[in-house]
Amino acid sequence: MDEKKEPVIDYKNNEDDDEDSLINYVLETIYKKNALLLPPVEDHLEFDACNFDLFDVGSPPLPMEYTIDFLMETNGLSWESVEFFGTYDVKDKSTGYTVLNSIVYENFEVRKREAFPKHFLLIGSEDEFNFIYDFKTQKYKIIDRLTLIEAEEFDSFEELIKDTFRDICNGYK
Repeated sequence: MDEKKEPVIDYKNNEDDDEDSLINYVLETIYKKNALLLPPVEDHLEFDACNFDLFDVGSPPLPMEYTIDFLMETNGLSWESVEFFGTYDVKDKSTGYTVLNSIVYENFEVRKREAFPKHFLLIGSEDEFNFIYDFKTQKYKIIDRLTLIEAEEFDSFEELIKDTFRDICNGYK
């Protein structure tokens, strides 16, 4: 009776996607391993609304690369200890279950800490680390959740994904 448990909200990869992209490869692979991948953002006005709400909580806007390469593929993910946030919480209409996944809420909460820099946008987390985009340096970073000390820095979101899911990416052509 070891049935594969289906995610609450089904992820459907777009047939138009560039199947050779590393990000799509990772999403497809972790989906097969029971990751929760939320449906992609379909209405571009949602990005504008999210950026407006991020501004209201004192955060910088969504980086373009994160918006195009990630949120247009999946509006957030959770797998093992890794989470990348989507634009808003998502409610499954069939079950009424709400997946708490809001980049706005997470940035509101983290900004309660006086030390969290205003030029950082929190985009995800893993165990004791946070994934951020630093608008001053235009880099993606992994920082310690408590001390905010930088552990690693990346020039692109794809590089951050490659490092975060390195075991999976070893199988990427």
